[in-house]
Amino acid sequence: LTKSILFFEGQRSGYLPQDQRVGWRGNSGLGDGSGRGVDLTGGYYDAGDNVKFNFPMAFTTTMLAWSVVEFGELMPPTQLTHSLVAIKWATDYLLKTIAHRS
Repeated sequence: LTKSILFFEGQRSGYLPQDQRVGWRGNSGLGDGSGRGVDLTGGYYDAGDNVKFNFPMAFTTTMLAWSVVEFGELMPPTQLTHSLVAIKWATDYLLKTIAHRS
């Protein structure tokens, strides 16, 4: 679980938080959506290729959230916190993608 959550952190796009544990990842994709006048920063890249695919991201986030619902009480507190942050990172982005539909 620890390595899986670190993988999520390594695939983050956008303005990264101060507590980012993957040191080689910097802020990225800061202009995402700017061509259409919307803020689409955030979310996760798909396997390190600097592309964000929403359906795989939504599926993966759903599976992670479901795992937390089912097994969260069995997770060490630190891992539970990192898992919840990973879920929020994705859902914040996914909500941005539907908030500005025209």
